[in-house]
Amino acid sequence: MSHFLPRYFAHPENLLLCGFLSPFSTDYVREQSLKKILEARKKQRASKAKKVRRFFPPSLDKYDFEAANIFDFLRWDMFKRNYVVTPPPLLSKYTDDELKEMLKTKTCPEIEGILCHSQHNERCVKQTTMSILKNAGYEQAKANIIVTDQSRQNFVINAPKKNVIRALEFDK
Repeated sequence: MSHFLPRYFAHPENLLLCGFLSPFSTDYVREQSLKKILEARKKQRASKAKKVRRFFPPSLDKYDFEAANIFDFLRWDMFKRNYVVTPPPLLSKYTDDELKEMLKTKTCPEIEGILCHSQHNERCVKQTTMSILKNAGYEQAKANIIVTDQSRQNFVINAPKKNVIRALEFDK
């Protein structure tokens, strides 16, 4: 079973976020998650690196498939210097004190505006798949995607019919 695990779902950032925000988390899980989040924030502030963080899912040996809760699902003691645990970006707008207050009062912030498998994402996946199936070779598939995207920009779905007809008229 473990080799089918989509490891990006069990990335430390995701587990810390879920452990801290989930209404199903125990007090232990929320406390431990917040403790790790605050440690990661402290390291991030002290770091001189200003690059975009790289996404490296943990190797399978860092998971405990017999864990009793979401926090203990990762073997935190196995994360050494070569793997940096980063804080969940969704909590970046909250101060450390605000997060501690949320833990005390057992409140959960509203996380809004998160697009996950948005309509745009699904359209791009479909467009790429159709292009690959219809066209032989990388260059032809890429050209088809570009032309289709340009066409979508020129002829938006809610454009009046007369505008589309006018745009389709060719010089004679």
